Amino acid sequence: MRDIFKTDPIPRPDDSDGGGYICNQCTPKGGSGFDLLTLVFVYSFTESVNQVSALLGLSDGLKEWATYSVTKAD
Repeated sequence: MRDIFKTDPIPRPDDSDGGGYICNQCTPKGGSGFDLLTLVFVYSFTESVNQVSALLGLSDGLKEWATYSVTKAD
């Protein structure tokens, strides 16, 4: 069985169910879902939050809370 993490440069979800990813050919080697959006789409953190909040239909109050929660966790 081939090791996809050594030969495949596509970022893969990690196994911790935290919404993050791992990738052996990326720098850094992994991160949060917001980090993945920044890596793939070249978004800033703020743009990533705006895209996710628009997708989820979050109001401005919830978006501010989500941004605070994520930055505090990092």
